[in-house]
Amino acid sequence: MLAGVTPPAKVQLVDLTAGLAHDVQLAWQKDREVGLRILKTHDLRGLTHASARTAKNIWAASQARASAS
Repeated sequence: MLAGVTPPAKVQLVDLTAGLAHDVQLAWQKDREVGLRILKTHDLRGLTHASARTAKNIWAASQARASAS
């Protein structure tokens, strides 16, 4: 992380291998390290809530690239 940059309080992480998206919240920050708290997990392999739509699109695109290789 860049010095003097504050990360957003909440973000969504996408686990491309597992097909999961995690809504996370910044729990702590010290120098260049951060700790995140998982608030909710979305399974992207089936129907998803609208809040995980972008994450599902990212995951689906990664699967398409992997199968094309």
